[in-house]
Amino acid sequence: MSPIIITSAMLIIYFAGLAYAVYSNPLPSQNFEEYAVGGRSFGWQFITMTIIGTWYPGSLLIGWAQMGHDMGVTALYLGFYTLGGLFIFLLMSGKLWKLGKKYNLKTMGQFFQLRYKSKPLRIFTGAAVLLIEFPWVITELLAAGYAIQAMTYGKIPFNLGMTLVCIFFTLYILFSGTRAVIIADYYQGWMFVVGGIVLFVTATQVLFGGLSDMLMQVRDLGAELLTIPGPDTYWGEAPGGLFWASLIGMGILGGYMWPS
Repeated sequence: MSPIIITSAMLIIYFAGLAYAVYSNPLPSQNFEEYAVGGRSFGWQFITMTIIGTWYPGSLLIGWAQMGHDMGVTALYLGFYTLGGLFIFLLMSGKLWKLGKKYNLKTMGQFFQLRYKSKPLRIFTGAAVLLIEFPWVITELLAAGYAIQAMTYGKIPFNLGMTLVCIFFTLYILFSGTRAVIIADYYQGWMFVVGGIVLFVTATQVLFGGLSDMLMQVRDLGAELLTIPGPDTYWGEAPGGLFWASLIGMGILGGYMWPS
């Protein structure tokens, strides 16, 4: 079977499944609370997979895979700080949900206004969300365009692929807002978690003959790839041993410095 048929089928299955998941779950009622916060009706399973479905595929698209190639096992800090971030979120999410329910909060700006009694801070937070998120979204759209171009072997050029992805996601966000995002990320989260595990196991067995053989081949390329803090070629000069722990700690805190 031709590789382009396989990769194109993967794209079709992904987008068809995503479209079905989103459009089969419309807004139960036409009001802003349903659109902005999904009616506050989603449980921890959906919220957890929303975070995973956002961070995991989104971060792969903006270069984490390349970081793993360059940094070696040091890049595993990404997984540890994601788990740590989820734990921090678990500690504070219940209180935030209760505040949102009590005071009818729909945006982070409204929360800051409530907490600090400052309307200018609310406006600043809203502007900061747009400024911070805009480059991230553009980067992911660019990466999606390149991915579609590669998976279709150039049959769908970069500009067209990026435009199609942009239109697709714009439509489903307009369709049901945060509810659509949560449903989409729940679908994507499970797809990438299960698919990632299957892909990893298959790749290590088929391409390298097993995990131990793969690690031996990595060691032959450079033993420093299997050590922390990793190769000098990535950092310029490898920092001290506590650097890896600081990456995890700062990653956990940094994940919740975003105003969105």
